[in-house]
Amino acid sequence: MKVGERYGIEARNHEHHHPPYVGIYFILVFLTLASILISQIVHRQKAPAYVFSISTVKALLIALFYMHLKYEGRWVLAFAIIPLIIFALVLFALMPDVVPYQKM
Repeated sequence: MKVGERYGIEARNHEHHHPPYVGIYFILVFLTLASILISQIVHRQKAPAYVFSISTVKALLIALFYMHLKYEGRWVLAFAIIPLIIFALVLFALMPDVVPYQKM
């Protein structure tokens, strides 16, 4: 008797996907070098926006491939997306207090 049969669970034949770890690693290295280069070349006030956007892409790649969120069910993605929505709400709610007021 198989383990799953004992509890009435059918055995599923899932293919185990192996993420392209080496390819993702080289993409992460390239993005890191690009963010360093951008921080040196681009104007000082615009560089953080570019570097943070590159960092967001890097974090997304790490979450999807190294943390295997790409291969998880939809409910696991909800656990990752709900805190991001709460973070965005708090960020925009507190932005008037954090960003200095500028007269035009």
